[in-house]
Amino acid sequence: MPYFTAQGYALGTAWVSEMSGDTVGTVLVGGMVTVRNGAFAMRAGQTVHWYWDEEERFFNKTMMMADGHQVLCGERHILNEDGVSGGTEDQQAQALKDKYSRDYDTSGPSLSDRKTGIALPKPYVLYRGHDHYGDKIRIFAKCINSGRVFDHVDLMLMTQSL
Repeated sequence: MPYFTAQGYALGTAWVSEMSGDTVGTVLVGGMVTVRNGAFAMRAGQTVHWYWDEEERFFNKTMMMADGHQVLCGERHILNEDGVSGGTEDQQAQALKDKYSRDYDTSGPSLSDRKTGIALPKPYVLYRGHDHYGDKIRIFAKCINSGRVFDHVDLMLMTQSL
């Protein structure tokens, strides 16, 4: 994966042609902005990094015990060769079911109709008490107020990390 860095937070959408919309894109490079949270709850004061929507499965959704230590909500977990994280057999079975049925789900819009490749904010959580380099280089803000999953949160962009 190429080395991506945050350059700011887009405040709107720019279009290639003036016939379809505004051709000017505005990006906030410092200060406070209210944005929609990603798939992980945030608390005030937490450092925030971004993740691609396809990476959601790489992070733990709930607090749990695994391999004799407590896994925090939002903590990265390493997947095995099948693309499934360690856990109980039921959790692994459910993860495999989700992995192989995701492309064939007929209850919602088809994959070709879904927008993908979206960068979303998420609290930065240490991996087993240590930094994970791939996550640490994506830090771009501090959370100002707490927010639930996909709720609006205020972020203070850290210009020194942009």
